[in-house]
Amino acid sequence: PQLTDTPRTTGISSSRQSATTLIPTKAGHYTLPAIEIPWWNTDTDKQEIARLPAVELDVMPNPDATTAVNLATTTPQTGAQAAQDSTPTLAQPENPAPTAVQNPASRSWLIWALAAVWLLTLFGWWLSHQRRLAQKPSPTPEVKPPSATQFQLAQRALIDEMKQAYSDADGAAARALWLKWAQLKWPENPPNNLTRLARRLPAKQAQAVISLEKALYSPADEVDWREFDPEIIAQPTEESAIPLGPDERLLPLNP
Repeated sequence: PQLTDTPRTTGISSSRQSATTLIPTKAGHYTLPAIEIPWWNTDTDKQEIARLPAVELDVMPNPDATTAVNLATTTPQTGAQAAQDSTPTLAQPENPAPTAVQNPASRSWLIWALAAVWLLTLFGWWLSHQRRLAQKPSPTPEVKPPSATQFQLAQRALIDEMKQAYSDADGAAARALWLKWAQLKWPENPPNNLTRLARRLPAKQAQAVISLEKALYSPADEVDWREFDPEIIAQPTEESAIPLGPDERLLPLNP
């Protein structure tokens, strides 16, 4: 049934509509009985009956069925068929037992179900294969150190940028440039913070890095990190790295 609710100023009007299809199985005269539905009239405060009159129907014979009967009657019989027809047969019951007929729709449904199961299995295999590939460690690309000429050019560009950062008192930019230079100098294993960088540097360079780190995390430090000249990066590094005492070393924030 189709239910419809229509809002109105006085309330909600509801309707219910049902449809029925009648298919006659043989020709003949049919009568659809009248339909009576009792209902309560709120205007008159009385019960009333809604009526639909009876409907008369005349069903004509199926022309296709008549043609099939005529064809079966007029088809010539062979001698074997005539002999078979002349052979006495047992009387058949009026209502023979129904025979099992395979439904093409059910067979089609079974084919689609098997195809869906096969597709799900294929998708599960593909998903597990992708997970195994994701779990495999990717090979670490080999990092080739730059040539001497490339290193000198890149270092010169970093020194110029670092001079600008020191001139602008931009400590964050100076820190990023120091770590970028460390990545250039040790591409296979660069230090990831200023404390670890200072441990690999000679005395003058290490003092510049330590003063910058203290200025970033201890603004009240007496040493001005801008007093150091970034040109010390390009100085020879024959000096050994200075040992850092407990008062001069900060714990790395990125272990």
